[in-house]
Amino acid sequence: MFAAVVNVLASSSKASGQGIDSAEENVTDTNNLAKAKEAVDGIIDVIDSLSELVISRKRPDAKPTVISQGPFQIALQRQSCRDTGPQIVRPTGQSDTWFRIPGFSTLFGHSCGQSISIENYETSLNPYFYANNSDKIKSPVASLKFRSDSGPVEVNDLQVPIDVMMPQKPGTVVVQTERGETTPTGQDVMSVHNFTITEGASSVHVTVTPDVEGIPLRLFLGINSAPSRQER
Repeated sequence: MFAAVVNVLASSSKASGQGIDSAEENVTDTNNLAKAKEAVDGIIDVIDSLSELVISRKRPDAKPTVISQGPFQIALQRQSCRDTGPQIVRPTGQSDTWFRIPGFSTLFGHSCGQSISIENYETSLNPYFYANNSDKIKSPVASLKFRSDSGPVEVNDLQVPIDVMMPQKPGTVVVQTERGETTPTGQDVMSVHNFTITEGASSVHVTVTPDVEGIPLRLFLGINSAPSRQER
């Protein structure tokens, strides 16, 4: 059944790869757009129903059930509410897409009950071909859902955020390499490098690779100003 769902998602993703002009030729009016969205919503509902069926048969704290069907991976598990601390949730051990979630007591409070089911899937397919900006999707599509015995559990007003890591598709990330020099501790000298972001909602990932292992390094970052040792 999952194979059939993935095949439909693959068809949607192929349509999204046609480009805006050709997509508009195939989906030309509001009625067709609404039908396309309805079809995708139906696919997601099927995924949720199949996931719920699998999870209903799982014991709390058993190993996740992982289903991999081509470009679609999903992990299904049930965890006890008691003493479940912060963790990283990902569809497979090899996945670069993951969610870092706080403990269940922080996430759900007293509404946790006995156990919580976790549905986490990732796909490189783009099912949102009906959207005018579907070509803007530069990363895998991922989902994280929680369920109790009574149904879906909402997560609101978090005091501790849920961190999400999603790698962008090849070619969409600009990699800039610079060679720097360090100075001994105590000298008021810094090697400064500048990075300019031209697109909104973007991020900068900095990796420092020392030439000699075992030597501690300090990295200071500044936004719209020079970095300072006093402000970290």
